[in-house]
Amino acid sequence: MKNEVTEILKREEDGTVYAVILKDGTRLPVDMVIMANGVTPATKFLERTETGVKVDKDGAIICDPFMQTTNSDIFAAGDVASYPYWLSGEQIRIEHWINAGDQG
Repeated sequence: MKNEVTEILKREEDGTVYAVILKDGTRLPVDMVIMANGVTPATKFLERTETGVKVDKDGAIICDPFMQTTNSDIFAAGDVASYPYWLSGEQIRIEHWINAGDQG
């Protein structure tokens, strides 16, 4: 990762964050730090099967608006599935348990 944070600097007196150090040594002043994790879908097994289920560049199973995959007999739901966003038509994948429950 090009701009990876390698260190978070905090004030000793109150523990507030005041800067981050990037991998290339750049020091950036900050007011806050937000950390987030991405999720990589566990779909590698599809490469070893003959289901005809296709995945996108991020590994998400490509679905239509009804969560049907590229194999008409297989459906997918949750953070492993990408589907057309109703507003733009763009394929999206939402990494949240509420989404998985709603789709189920």
